[in-house]
Amino acid sequence: MANLNITVAQDTVELRHEGALLGEGGIAFPYPSFSLAEVWVRLEPTGHEWPTSVGRQAKRALEKWVETYHPQRVQAHIVAKNEPARRLVEWLGFTCECETPLFGPDGEDCIQYVMFPQKEKDKSNG
Repeated sequence: MANLNITVAQDTVELRHEGALLGEGGIAFPYPSFSLAEVWVRLEPTGHEWPTSVGRQAKRALEKWVETYHPQRVQAHIVAKNEPARRLVEWLGFTCECETPLFGPDGEDCIQYVMFPQKEKDKSNG
C-alpha cells in the first residue's frame, strides 16, 4: 500500500494514492446540539481499486467523529443503484431505514441508512 495519503480535517477526510483522489467523505450536523449527523462519501473510480483501504479509513473517520461529537443518530443517503456504497455503509454498521425517491443529486432514488451509536455502545456494555 505504497504512497497512500490520508488527509483528515475536523469534519472531512480525503484519501489519495500517488496524488490521485480515491475518495472523500465528511460529516455535517444540521442542529447545534450535534444530536443528528449526516455523513457523506464520494468514491472516485480509482477508489474501487482500494476497497479495503477506503473502507478502513471511512470506519476510522466515522469512529472518531462519533467519539468527538456523540451524535444520537447518524444517517447516510445512498443512491439505490450504487451497490458498492450500500455495501460500505452496511459494513460500517448502518441499517436501511427507508427509501427516499428522487433524493439523489441527479434525481435518483436513494436509500436512507441509519445508525444509533449510543444504543450500540449501551448494548456492548451490557
